[in-house]
Amino acid sequence: SKAVLESVIFCHQEESNWPLMENAKLKKKFDDIFSATRYTKAVDTVKKQQKVQKTEVEKLKLETQTLRAHADQAKIYQDEVAQKQTELEVNRAKAEGFKNKIARGEEELQNLASEISAIEKSAQDLEDMRIRIQDRGDER
Repeated sequence: SKAVLESVIFCHQEESNWPLMENAKLKKKFDDIFSATRYTKAVDTVKKQQKVQKTEVEKLKLETQTLRAHADQAKIYQDEVAQKQTELEVNRAKAEGFKNKIARGEEELQNLASEISAIEKSAQDLEDMRIRIQDRGDER
C-alpha cells in the first residue's frame, strides 16, 4: 500500500524516527500502514447498523405486542358475536313460538266472539219470543 511504501520502504532520514513520534501522530501512521482507518470505519458502520437494527427490532417487538393484543381482543369479540348470534337465533325461535300462540289466541278469540254473537242472537230471539208470548197472554 501507499502508506507502507512511504513510511517503511522510502522513508527519508529525517522522518526515520517516526516510531518515536507523539501518540496521535504515531497512531495515524500505524492506521495508515495497516489500513486501520478503513477497519475502524467499517467497525463504526457495523456498530451504527447494529444500533439501527436494534432500534428496528424494538419497534417491531412493540408492534408485534400491539398486534397480538389486537388479535386477542378480536378473538374475544368474535366469540362474543358468535354467542350473541346464538342468543339471537334462540330469541327468534321464541318470538316465532309467541307469534304462533298469538295467532291461535286470536283465532280462538274470533271463535268465542262468534259464539257470543250467536248466544246474544239467541238471547235476543228468546226475548222477542217472551215478549210475543206475553203480548198474546195479555190479549186473551
